[in-house]
Amino acid sequence: MFPILRKKKSRPWRALLLSGFVLLFALQFLGPVTVLAEDADVAERALGLEDCVRIALERNPLKLAASEGFSAAREKAEGARAHYYPEVDARTGYSRWQRHAFLPSDLVQPGLSTQIGPTDDWVAYVSARLTLFDGGRRRAMLEEARARRGAAENEVDRAHQEIILGVHHAFFSHLAAMETMDVAKGSLARSREHLELVEKRRKAGAAVKAEVLRVRVEVEDAGLGLVRAEALVETTRAGLNSAMGLPVDSLIRVDREIREFQKPDDSDMEAAFSKAIQSRPEILAIQNQIDAAKSGIRGAKSAFMPRVEGEAGYGWQDDEFVPEDQQWLAGVSVRIPIFNGFADTHGLAAKKAEWRRQKALREKLIQDVKREVWNSHLRVLEAFRSVQASESLVRSADESLRAERQRYGSGAGTLSDLLDSEHMVLRAQAALVTSRLDYHMAEADYGKSIGSLAEK
Repeated sequence: MFPILRKKKSRPWRALLLSGFVLLFALQFLGPVTVLAEDADVAERALGLEDCVRIALERNPLKLAASEGFSAAREKAEGARAHYYPEVDARTGYSRWQRHAFLPSDLVQPGLSTQIGPTDDWVAYVSARLTLFDGGRRRAMLEEARARRGAAENEVDRAHQEIILGVHHAFFSHLAAMETMDVAKGSLARSREHLELVEKRRKAGAAVKAEVLRVRVEVEDAGLGLVRAEALVETTRAGLNSAMGLPVDSLIRVDREIREFQKPDDSDMEAAFSKAIQSRPEILAIQNQIDAAKSGIRGAKSAFMPRVEGEAGYGWQDDEFVPEDQQWLAGVSVRIPIFNGFADTHGLAAKKAEWRRQKALREKLIQDVKREVWNSHLRVLEAFRSVQASESLVRSADESLRAERQRYGSGAGTLSDLLDSEHMVLRAQAALVTSRLDYHMAEADYGKSIGSLAEK
């Protein structure tokens, strides 16, 4: 006998379950691959300042928070249009009721019950209500919402400026740390050369053991300085990663090519002040707040005006399901405010006070911005002069060290003079690194102060 072949039952839930497992597997393995590929692309090339800014504007959470704040303000502005549309409601329900009818005595007849019910009440009703005139309240609410949307958009611009400024500071701090590490490596290499020179003179009988020990201490101290510099490089790399919105342990590399230092132009500070007033997101935001407060005043004034509404409705009502008795309503109502405890008067006064407050805050903010522009410009100028002085100091210190090394090698100089010259070179190079960092920081601060940091 042949076995009976039975057709397998179709089980769609098995296919769905299998598809779910496949999808989870794909998300588990393909997701990290995509992220790793992106991180690998970041790690395999040297990032310039513009690259770091671009990554930060894409991945920094502060940008997302500001964008969502703008989205919320935009939706509120769109929601303010709702008052121009009719409100439409649908109502249906069931109730069972009984009431007592209070009739005049001459209508009451013996045996006539004054009770109505109990009875069933089925109802289905659609109603619409539309504001025809409100004294400009809807228009004021819409303009106020739009002004606040503009202020939220300015907050997005301010967040961009803050992100870019943070990237500038972190980027140049990392560059300064790397330059500090180079200075530490150079100091360690020179200290080892000095040790070789002293040991040669020791073998030749021209130096004592104390000089060898002293230079060895200098070598160890230079090695300790290198360890600290390497740790600073890692710390600033983590800071730059954080500013860009990357994991702090990302192995990024930065482009160390620095543009030429330029002397700041101080010929027309009035133009800088004007640009700052026109471009700073904070000033634009508070101007939008002033506009919102002005619209609030118009909205408060509308409370003293009559309010006209139109209403219409249609439906069915009956004591049986489905209800068949029709009912409808159409009409216009006018509400005229007479007295509400002076609430509208106080509300209008509060809106006017808020408008004056925002105007005063704008004037104070403009003064603060001008002072910020002036101070940041002076810091750029000071940092530029410091860079020039530090570069000259490094050249002089290098020449002094070269001369002292020759003198000590020929026996005409002392070890103390040689080490003093070495310390002078180290201090001069450290001062140059600091002055360069101060220049870049001050330049970024100046760009933010005039509202043009994103244009760089």
